[in-house]
Amino acid sequence: MILLEKILYYLILAGYAVSAGALFFVIFLRKDKWLPVAKRLIYGAVLLHTLELAVRIISTGHLPVKGDFENALAGTWFTMVLVLFLSRRWTSLWRANIGLLPVVLLTLGWASQTGPPDLDPLTPAYNSPWLWVHVFFAWFGYSAFLVAAVLGLFYLVKERNPQRLAGLGDLRALDDLAYRLVAFGFAMTTVMIASGAIWANDLYGSYWSWDPVETWSLLSWLVYGLYLHLRTTAGWQGKKAAWLAVLAFITVLISFWGVNFIQDSYHVFQQMF
Repeated sequence: MILLEKILYYLILAGYAVSAGALFFVIFLRKDKWLPVAKRLIYGAVLLHTLELAVRIISTGHLPVKGDFENALAGTWFTMVLVLFLSRRWTSLWRANIGLLPVVLLTLGWASQTGPPDLDPLTPAYNSPWLWVHVFFAWFGYSAFLVAAVLGLFYLVKERNPQRLAGLGDLRALDDLAYRLVAFGFAMTTVMIASGAIWANDLYGSYWSWDPVETWSLLSWLVYGLYLHLRTTAGWQGKKAAWLAVLAFITVLISFWGVNFIQDSYHVFQQMF
């Protein structure tokens, strides 16, 4: 990691941490005047995050898909950009960052402790357009499921005490947005699995090998498919849907990050490139 990256990285952490602090005042101390400050801080942190990604791409000569650090950097960026985009219509999502920012900070902090990121180029075998399609849709799916899980958690809190988490919108709005995000994430995951299978066939001559990550990705896809099925055909809304959105995200965490503890998977980020 070059010096400029280190500076940007710590500025990003500081920006997100201060943003979370400002939102704490807004939500828990009812200091609404801090909300514009929190918005500016979040915009500034995401801008720094974008610059960090640009520096990383220029330094390595490839998109950030190699190693835990690069994947955490990309995954958290996709999450924040998705939230900023959705906040233009659902303004209550600004306050929902109080649940997302700690996850972003923990992810970035954990990834930086797994080992120093290198600047080596990708091996020729992985310079495939299917890699970029696979990773791009994977991170959009991950981001959508993460935001849906946070909204599901907020729903459960507000359902027990409507006075809590003021300004996050009513229960119906939280439930509806979580459903839309799950549907979007499901579509993204479908493309991720399909493109990954094509890429695997190009690399290994097999579309599917029941690798642990492939298995957990399929399980995650099935669980969210069940969510959509139960919601549209069995009327699972509200509390039931919120619980399922929260619990289903566990399978996403395992498929994306649990792989780092599995040694017999060719998806281990530190080894596959």
